[in-house]
Amino acid sequence: MERGAPIAVVHELDKEIQQRLGAEFAVDIHARPADIAAAAERAQRAIEEREEISTEERLLDAGPQRSQWGVNATLHALWESRVATLVADDMFATPGARCRSCTALLPAQQGHCPVCSSDPIDSVEDVVELVIEQTLDEDGAFEMVRSAAARRMLTPIRPMAASLRW
Repeated sequence: MERGAPIAVVHELDKEIQQRLGAEFAVDIHARPADIAAAAERAQRAIEEREEISTEERLLDAGPQRSQWGVNATLHALWESRVATLVADDMFATPGARCRSCTALLPAQQGHCPVCSSDPIDSVEDVVELVIEQTLDEDGAFEMVRSAAARRMLTPIRPMAASLRW
């Protein structure tokens, strides 16, 4: 097959499928798996960056009626089981609290739970981990932001945001 043929095929693919394709990379046919993985890493990072940016674009396009930006707003959406997709900076971790009665996640230890008004509230080392777990438990999606380009895009809504189910 001539060298230009695969590129010609790519241009005929649906635009959505084209966006899922990674960059080309070359390795020896007898290369070890570790060498193949190392050669593919750059292409894989490019795919991940595109996915991060695409998720953030959808979140920003949803606007304030269909998304929540910031820790407090995201926690509130989680209390209501409205988080469809959670977006968080992978460098972000913060302490918080969890109600023993209703398991609501809170940005800080408080006198009583603002959701169920009970008093037994426990401090947690990293509320972000619990937000991720709860989102996934409720069949939500999660996008960890790692790339520099996606981090720049996340700046107005950082360090965490969510698109809403309803």
